[in-house]
Formats: sequence, structure tokens, C-alpha cells
Amino acid sequence: MEDNNSDLVYGVYQKKKHSAFRNFASWMLKRIMHIDGVNYNETSSFRVMNSSVIKGFKRDITPVYFLEEMLIKNAGRIKSIEVEHGNRAEGKSSYSNFKLFQMALTMILFHSSIPLKLITRFGLLMSFVFFVIGVYFIYIKMVYNAPLGYTSIIVAIFFSTGLIMLSLGVIGEFIRKIWISQKRLDEVVVLTK
Repeated sequence: MEDNNSDLVYGVYQKKKHSAFRNFASWMLKRIMHIDGVNYNETSSFRVMNSSVIKGFKRDITPVYFLEEMLIKNAGRIKSIEVEHGNRAEGKSSYSNFKLFQMALTMILFHSSIPLKLITRFGLLMSFVFFVIGVYFIYIKMVYNAPLGYTSIIVAIFFSTGLIMLSLGVIGEFIRKIWISQKRLDEVVVLTK
């Protein structure tokens, strides 16, 4: 920390001594969060930090569910160093697989724009699919003279569902942009105070 004049230094484990499942889940979560543009590969629960990083917590009025997000936001210079991860000397972790899953879900749903991205892409994809299916049923009606009323109901359902999904996608994109701009505004407020 002193050598690099860093605000926050993570001890990154050379090889984790957790179970294979937990290591895979941790790797997967970091990959998912990387979609949002933040790299958590060089983070761990083993860290040393400057007191200036902690001061950011006092200024923030929102509850902290994901500690690393706040630490990275409040620290100016971040470094990492490889450390050896030893087996637990005694006792058992209070984090069950269920609690870890709950924490991962909270991170994905409330600390990233990934759900909003998925809504947008899913809405656009489904509106296109429903439009194609609607055109197909119109073609069937015109060429093969499908039963009266059947085509109009199917086409109405698919077109209206497609419009709803497209609208959800557009709303999702607007919410995502608001979320991103709010997050940047919060970071500016924390840095300027």
C-alpha cells in the first residue's frame, strides 16, 4: 500500500481452498458482473484500505448490500497482490450455499443493469418473433383459407403481445440509462464532497 501510494489493496488468492462448486460460482458471478463493465477479478474479502475510503461510507445515505461496489467507488488508486489462501483453521463458515446464492442474486438484481439489458433484448427479440408469426398466420389465411376468426384472433394476440414486449424493452432501456446516470451522479457526489 505504501509502495504504490494506493487507497485500497486487495489480497488476491493464488489458489482458493474453497470447494470446487463455490470457486465455480464465484468465477461465474464475476463473469456476469463483468457484463456491466466492472471488473471484480482482482477483488477478495482480504483487503487493506486507507481511512479516506471509509469516509465515503459516511456520506452515502443508501444501505450497503454489496461492499466491493462501495469500496471501488470510494477508492482512487486500487492495487492487488497475490497471497496464499489457507484452509480454515477451525470452525465453519456462516455463509451457507443458500446465503451465497441470495447474495449473488442481490448483486445481479440490485447492483447491476443486467436485468434491464435482458428485458430490453428479450422485448426486442420477442416482438420480432411475434411479428413473424403474425405474418405467417396472415399468409396461411390468404393461401389456405384458414377458418374464419381463427387467424384474426391469433394475429391480434401476437401483434399486441409483440408491441407490449417491444414497449417493455424500450422502457427497460430508459430505466437502464437513468440507473447508469444516477450511479455516475452518486460517484461524482462522493468524489466532490
